[in-house]
Amino acid sequence: MRKFEEVKVRCPFFREHIMPLLRTSYHIYTCKQVYLSKNPEKKVYHCPKNYMHIFLDEAAFNAHALTCEASTMGQTLEVFDPEAPKAKST
Repeated sequence: MRKFEEVKVRCPFFREHIMPLLRTSYHIYTCKQVYLSKNPEKKVYHCPKNYMHIFLDEAAFNAHALTCEASTMGQTLEVFDPEAPKAKST
């Protein structure tokens, strides 16, 4: 039994995927391949300072790349809050 509460984040590719922050890098690696195979016209952008800063929109990526300090892995990942109202999937 764990004695601490794990931080959970949403997958940047499929919002219904929720995982512990510690499993994010493995999940991103596998889920990115699935996302690109289902959406061949899409492009995924990774921050040059931190590969875990992921963007599906070029404008957001360009804005981020100019100001990134690469301070935390979860900086661009959405933290999952089970008490928050549910948002529509994109």
